[in-house]
Amino acid sequence: MVLKEAAIAATNRLHTSPSKLTNGVGVEFSGEIEGEFTVDDANQFQNDSRYNHAVVFSETSLYNKTDASGSTNKKVILTGTKGSAGGTNYITANTGFGFSNVFNASLVEVAGGKRFVLTGKEMSPADLGHIHQTRDSSFFSDDAALLPDANGGGILKANGSGSVFSLGSQYANTPRKGWADKFETTSQGKLEVRNGEFALWSIANNGSTEIFVDAYLHSRGISGVGSWKNDGTLYLEDNAASVTGQNTFSIAGNFINSGVLDASDAVKNGVTVASGGNADQ
Repeated sequence: MVLKEAAIAATNRLHTSPSKLTNGVGVEFSGEIEGEFTVDDANQFQNDSRYNHAVVFSETSLYNKTDASGSTNKKVILTGTKGSAGGTNYITANTGFGFSNVFNASLVEVAGGKRFVLTGKEMSPADLGHIHQTRDSSFFSDDAALLPDANGGGILKANGSGSVFSLGSQYANTPRKGWADKFETTSQGKLEVRNGEFALWSIANNGSTEIFVDAYLHSRGISGVGSWKNDGTLYLEDNAASVTGQNTFSIAGNFINSGVLDASDAVKNGVTVASGGNADQ
């Protein structure tokens, strides 16, 4: 267990040392924070910490609660300036923040040019034995949900120039796993997928999406005019729950593929896979 005060002290000490860390993620704590880590705690941590990189707690859940509103608000936005939208809690970050998952939230959004990381759950030896081989949604069970108590899996969103929503751990030795129902990138927001296997069953990409070489991403529906860069593996799957039994994967923006694009499961079930942009292999 890690005390909140010890984590703040550690990041402040790093603040005084030269940093060669890149990609906006400066330090990742593998220990679990003691007690519930709430939105109030997140804001207090940012106020007290002088470390100017994102801080990730890869084994700690964020609880979308505040002293003022309790558990009423079901949305949380990580940004640079606190807003006033109804039903929403705000975390004002120096650079960025990260957790394993988020409880009591139906939507988690990053905005204002900040970075939000959800690492998901560490894969077990049994998971590692099946990595990238399964098309079964049961692989992404409730215990691996990125928004565990959201009805249907919830929504993740990257909104605005420089805003990055990253899935997976940049530093963990063992790959991670996780899933959510929908992901949206808007107004130059970016989705990154790293070091593990993740499912976002519906992706509306109007910003950019990058899948790193050590990552696997499953989806049952893609839309939007944003760009794609795939150095890992992207699985396009049939949506068996669809009313028509079909779904359309429409990649209208540029698609740079240096990894694996696997649409075999989708195509054999009559799903349309279309590209309206430039595709580079």
